[in-house]
Amino acid sequence: MPNVLWDLQGNNKVTFTEETVNGNKTGNKLVSLEITEPGRMTKAEFDENMADLTAFLVWASDPTGQFRKQLGVWVLLFLGIFVFVAWRLNAAYWKDIK
Repeated sequence: MPNVLWDLQGNNKVTFTEETVNGNKTGNKLVSLEITEPGRMTKAEFDENMADLTAFLVWASDPTGQFRKQLGVWVLLFLGIFVFVAWRLNAAYWKDIK
C-alpha cells in the first residue's frame, strides 16, 4: 500500500532479513528504516502530527465517549450515596435486634 504521507515524512529505505524456522521461510523481519530523502517535516514534527491524527480518529470513532464518561461520574456518585444510606439503614435496623 502506498504511503499517502510520503511528502511529509520523506522517502524511506527499508532493509529486511529473511526469517527461517527449521529451514522453512516464515517471513521477513524489518532490520532498519532509513530516510533517504527528507520530507517537509522533521521526524519529531511528523511523529507529533501522527499522534494528533490518531487521537482525533479515536475521538471521532466514539462520538458518545464524552457522554459515557459524564454518566459514569453520576453513577459512581449515586452508588456512593446509596451505599452510605444502606449502611446507615442496616445499622438502624440491627440496633434494636442486638
